[in-house]
Amino acid sequence: MKEKRAVLCDLDDTFYVCKPGEDAGLSAVVAAVSAALDLSSSDVEKAYADARRAVKARIDGRGSSHSRLLYICELVHQLGRPDMLVRVRSWERTFWNAYLAAVSLRPRVLPFLTATRRSGRKVALVSDLTLEVQLHKLDRFGLFRHLDAIAISEEVPLDKPAEEIFRLAMERIGAKPEECVMVGDHDNKDGEGARRLGIPFVRIAPDDVDGAGFDALARDLGIFA
Repeated sequence: MKEKRAVLCDLDDTFYVCKPGEDAGLSAVVAAVSAALDLSSSDVEKAYADARRAVKARIDGRGSSHSRLLYICELVHQLGRPDMLVRVRSWERTFWNAYLAAVSLRPRVLPFLTATRRSGRKVALVSDLTLEVQLHKLDRFGLFRHLDAIAISEEVPLDKPAEEIFRLAMERIGAKPEECVMVGDHDNKDGEGARRLGIPFVRIAPDDVDGAGFDALARDLGIFA
């Protein structure tokens, strides 16, 4: 793949492992809501799960379907507590602050990004979710200076594997599909989306704790990470 001049990268479960953050964020929100509404943790956990399912049932497949703000707003409505709408934004911040405190980049990610851009190649993030949250993550991880562009599924009609998000990323870095490689964790989203456009896909496995797959890709690209 030495001829590839652009790398498209997923973020969640690719640059870092999500589960510790998901667990920490949920625990923090459950504790906050339980205290405010005098409900048991189990009742709030069930209400959150029900709210998430309701949001997904309405808008699954779109960037906003991943919004914890929407989940918490739905939770408040399902509990019959519209007076608590005033707390929804702060509870969403509680979720993401706890989430980001619990996660860290795979060690080989920054060396890979540094080496890739030093080689003259462009790097674009291609990620589902909402723009504000992904910007928050990129800020927390210190990744802005390692990227040439981002494309988030809230900006287009549908999540991956729909082609629009990949095309938006390529447009923003001035690259064609044949010039790109895609790296991500999810074969049905990252992989399938890439294959639809004829872009090679490199998977980062869940058990790749250090991110050694990034080193392997760097070697295939003819750079050193």
